[in-house]
Amino acid sequence: MDKILNNRLFRYLIAAYILFSILNLLLFEGIEYFNRYTFVSGGFLYLSVFLIVSFKHLQLENFSFFYSNDYLLLFSPVFFFLGLSFYFGFKDSSIGNVEIIKDLRLYDVIIYFVNILYYGLITVFILREKRIRNAK
Repeated sequence: MDKILNNRLFRYLIAAYILFSILNLLLFEGIEYFNRYTFVSGGFLYLSVFLIVSFKHLQLENFSFFYSNDYLLLFSPVFFFLGLSFYFGFKDSSIGNVEIIKDLRLYDVIIYFVNILYYGLITVFILREKRIRNAK
């Protein structure tokens, strides 16, 4: 993972993303509304880095990495970005108001599902890390 983070191309991508985010905030979507383009492009960038790191460990046949606590921390935002990108990726905000079952909107289902998975995985990471540190 350190090789990827120290890679010159990765640093340029991060700098370009920060520049795009600032331009989007100041010129396009503004400060009054949620910056969908920034969120979706950031999620895509994170997913790309996640896939690169995962494939590097697969290529090295480092299968223990996929059971490690580091991978759990790296994997937990994937559901968050993926789930919320389904909602925020579409410019039409009325998609969230679609009722699935009586008084249950699509937005509510997505938000509850994504947050339970994301914070559940973060909690598992914290508990594992605490157990590892107490074992030492």
